[in-house]
Amino acid sequence: MRKNCCDSPDLSVVIPFYNESQSLGELLPALFQTLAGLPRTFEVVLVDDGSTDNSVSVAEQFVRNNTGFSLIVLRRNFGKSAALAAGFAQAKGSIIITLDADLQDDPADIPQFLKKIDSGADLVCGWRKTRRDPIVKRVQSRLYNFTLRLFGLGIVHDLNCPFRCFRREVITETSLHGEHHRLLPLSARWRGFSVAEVVTNHRPRKYGKTKYTAMKIPSAGLDILNALLVRRFYRNPGRLFGSIGAVLTIAGLITCFYLAYLRIRYGSIYWHYPLLVLGVLLLALGAQSILTGFLCELVIRTRPTTESEYSIQKVITHSTHPPESNVPQRK
Repeated sequence: MRKNCCDSPDLSVVIPFYNESQSLGELLPALFQTLAGLPRTFEVVLVDDGSTDNSVSVAEQFVRNNTGFSLIVLRRNFGKSAALAAGFAQAKGSIIITLDADLQDDPADIPQFLKKIDSGADLVCGWRKTRRDPIVKRVQSRLYNFTLRLFGLGIVHDLNCPFRCFRREVITETSLHGEHHRLLPLSARWRGFSVAEVVTNHRPRKYGKTKYTAMKIPSAGLDILNALLVRRFYRNPGRLFGSIGAVLTIAGLITCFYLAYLRIRYGSIYWHYPLLVLGVLLLALGAQSILTGFLCELVIRTRPTTESEYSIQKVITHSTHPPESNVPQRK
């Protein structure tokens, strides 16, 4: 059996966490036991997304005592997509696995993900076929996946499952921003990567509270709409706004020509002033939409490299000495 190696591992496991001190204490030993039994070199990249409890201390203690583990501490809570992006930038493996730190994802399922990858899949999604969540959360998830299928985006049963495994090329050719980590399989499929799924052992949440609340439902809906628009108009947004502007302009012209006809035929449009206002409004909106599309095209072609969506406070590895700087430590 090969030992884990941080220089050029075969497998990287990226785990973002936020206030999961109790769960980390159980997850990390179980994860290490699973990975140590694999015939692959591995590393584990933990990413603290601005925790306010003692999660950093728990993770740091484990990292210092076990080779192949590293910890990235972000300066504040930037969101899961940013935390994953920070982990991906640190990961060196040719195969990357992501899972949550809340103990609901079972590390013992990792071998079946790798089996799918070895059989030719580029990205493998977990399928929480038997959910161990409260009924409200299960309804939210089913509604989310139903909406995706309704718009032809349901490529797997459980697109929102955080337990995933994919080849490095998937990350290098796609990007994470906002909260688009949920839609990573869609981005991969649109890029031509093969996507598969495996049934996972989903467990009840043992500690803490879920970070996915009802307040995130509107943002999830906007993500779906964004995915539909980006898929078709990412390279040429002028077509989207131009098409909308053309429809509005044509409608405004028809309305104005109709009013002109009434004015010539009957000599007055006294009872049609609201229609006149509508026609002028449609023309104005149409022109504005076309100009917006033109500006979007300019931005696409002249935009500079965007700044990172996260800020790293420190990176801790097994060989890192205890910090001696004046940087205040989290409590």
